[in-house]
Amino acid sequence: MLKNFFKVTIRNLFRQKLNSFINLLGLALGIATGFLILTHVRDEISYDKFFPKSERIFRVINTAHYGDQVRNWAPTAPVLADEMVVSFPEIEMATHFRQAFSVVFSYQPEGGEKKSFEENWGFFTDSIAIKMFDLEFLHGNSRSALRDVNSIIISPSIAYKYFGDEDPMGKILLFQSQIPLKVTGVFKELPHNTHFKIDFLITFASFRNFIIEMGYKDLYYARTWAGVYTYVLLGDKYQKKDVESKMLDFQMEYYQFDGTREEMKSDRMFSLQPITQIHLHSNLEQEMRRNGNIVYIIVFTISAIFILFIAGVNFVNIATSHSFKRMKEVGIRKVTGAFKGQLVRQFLGEALIQVFIAGLAGILFIDFLIPLYNQLSGKLITLSQVFSPINIIVMSGIIIVVGLLSGVYPALFVSSFDPVMSIKGIKDPQSKANRIRKTLLVVQFVLAGFMIFSTFIIYLQMDYFHTKEMGFDEENLIAVNIDGDLAEFAINEPEALKNEITGHSSVISASIVSNLPGETCSVEGLRPDNLPDDTELPSMRFMRSDENYLTTLGLELIEGKDFKDVPSLSHAFILNETAVKALNLTNPVGSRGSSTFGGDGEIIGVIKDFHFASLHSLIEPLVIEYINTEQGRQIGIGYVLVRIQSGQYKAAMEHLRKTVKKLVPETVFSYEIVETYLSSLYKNEKNVLDLFKAFSLLSIFIACLGLFGISAFTAQLRTKEIGIRKTFGANTTSITLLVSREFIIYVLISLIIAIPLGLYFMSKWLQNFAFHIRIQWWVILLSAMITLLIALLAISYQAVKAAVGRPADALRYE
Repeated sequence: MLKNFFKVTIRNLFRQKLNSFINLLGLALGIATGFLILTHVRDEISYDKFFPKSERIFRVINTAHYGDQVRNWAPTAPVLADEMVVSFPEIEMATHFRQAFSVVFSYQPEGGEKKSFEENWGFFTDSIAIKMFDLEFLHGNSRSALRDVNSIIISPSIAYKYFGDEDPMGKILLFQSQIPLKVTGVFKELPHNTHFKIDFLITFASFRNFIIEMGYKDLYYARTWAGVYTYVLLGDKYQKKDVESKMLDFQMEYYQFDGTREEMKSDRMFSLQPITQIHLHSNLEQEMRRNGNIVYIIVFTISAIFILFIAGVNFVNIATSHSFKRMKEVGIRKVTGAFKGQLVRQFLGEALIQVFIAGLAGILFIDFLIPLYNQLSGKLITLSQVFSPINIIVMSGIIIVVGLLSGVYPALFVSSFDPVMSIKGIKDPQSKANRIRKTLLVVQFVLAGFMIFSTFIIYLQMDYFHTKEMGFDEENLIAVNIDGDLAEFAINEPEALKNEITGHSSVISASIVSNLPGETCSVEGLRPDNLPDDTELPSMRFMRSDENYLTTLGLELIEGKDFKDVPSLSHAFILNETAVKALNLTNPVGSRGSSTFGGDGEIIGVIKDFHFASLHSLIEPLVIEYINTEQGRQIGIGYVLVRIQSGQYKAAMEHLRKTVKKLVPETVFSYEIVETYLSSLYKNEKNVLDLFKAFSLLSIFIACLGLFGISAFTAQLRTKEIGIRKTFGANTTSITLLVSREFIIYVLISLIIAIPLGLYFMSKWLQNFAFHIRIQWWVILLSAMITLLIALLAISYQAVKAAVGRPADALRYE
């Protein structure tokens, strides 16, 4: 019996080649896409879960109120970790990390060439961090590795970069051309799925000493400074609520707060954030790196469900429509004694075999789709990840569920045929199955139309990012990173550096600045002198620059003077329009104020608002501070922003590289193209757009495969009717419209449902951006026309084929 079952199944597959191909191709593509999206989603939700104590590790975050503004901070004060361990018995240990990015390490081997590289993924921390995060050591002792000041532990990749095959233990790395660090350990590389990437760890005492030597001892011990990332390990993950319930009392003591508990609560509040939620659920001030977004993970998951659903609907529609061709077979089986259950098992078994074959084909497709998927998503998915044991179990379950859901209804439908009617071959186009097919067809195109419309909106928003006027000229701007020896040179001889850079025909101007356009500026305070001491002031974004910043960036000065227009200037401020409004200054120019680092200075100008951050956020109050002292230059140095002549990129880059090497021979030359950096701020959205385009094409392709198969069946069902109509003079156009009209109506109905859904959900998505497009009527019309046109192309072949057939052949059909 089993042999006969497989024989009948294979025979039916080959007998209905077109239908089998449509079903298998649609399901195979759906299963392959499902596998890839499942891998992507599992990778995203796995962040930081590989740490053995991950469920008990929490990051301490701070919600601070500045007047009407509320800011959620990822970093906290350096002294917080020690205070929390003492105050909370639930906390087993606490540690902190200070990020060290854009730093230069140098190594001078005996008798060899000096090696210098810029590094971006390291931290100052203590030995508690090693224990809390269970870092595995390949060399050295984990207990004592970060015990001594100026010790460093490194990853194997860093060890090989500087020391090759030599033993790194005990070697000296020079940090920022100033501090010798002794290598005391090599730890195992962390997996990629963590919210912080670690290439090296330096003793936290080195950071403390460095800050104090720079003259910022008060800042280091300030309890309101957001300078480090604080992590705590609880004895049990359920103690989070216990700790947070005591947090207000702790803060009253920690800040030595004289007000009421309610005033403390409304001023600032600590809370605990599980580290496993940071990657997808956290977008705080000064995150370590750009995190993911749970919304996009939900979108990808829903897209996978949509695609699998569309493929399953194809199977149901084609299976039920072409089951009429097996009516006589079913009738004879019933007459000869077959029970309904036997018929259900027969047809359900055939469906499962087809889904199994499609699953095998989908697995073959995955090997070809992985490079494309990685390119579109920005991930680095491998075959081993896709075919992990958990993925195989989950996808096997999905394949079985898809097979059962897709096969149950056709099996029940076929087994319910009346034996007499089946043997006579009577087909009822108005049957319940026909109505269900039409409903499923509408649902398919609702999903396809929704995805096409959504893709258009995402594309237009991305285009808006790249074309919106930013308020400055972002083209032809190069930012040279200032670190290591070059930082020392820029602090002591800033004019010499700028003169050398501008002494070439390819360079227009140069400015030393603390931040690039698009980078997060620090949040500080500016207190105008004419305000009472108890006035509550808004928080302000601060950046530091020299006198050439406005000219180099191309900012518009609308009131007052530029820094370069004031001779012998030592300290001054220029505000944007939003800052003037936030401070409620009627005549800002000429008034004086004081800042956190620079002290007292004059407000000498006001610039027109420009987008100094990404378009995800509104334009905030901005203070550009000029401090012409050695200490001021130390905090104001980040980049040399260089404006170059259009079309002279190669010449300018060669000049900049040679200039830096000439002035500081052993420095590492690194740079950013500002336009490219600004584009990178929307990397997540670009990946979503690319994936959504692929998902939309795939969903409409699979839906059209089903439409093609259904239209072929409909044309066959009306073959005699078409023959009679042609005999009485119907032309090709009228016959084509006759066959196509019904399907066009279904697609139009689906669009009537899909477009409002798209409008609702995409309007919600656009609200994530402070600056976004308005959905225009032409986008709705274009999306509908494209969906309809694609559907017409799928229908037209079968419609035209039926219309041009010979009437005599049609009348002899069956």
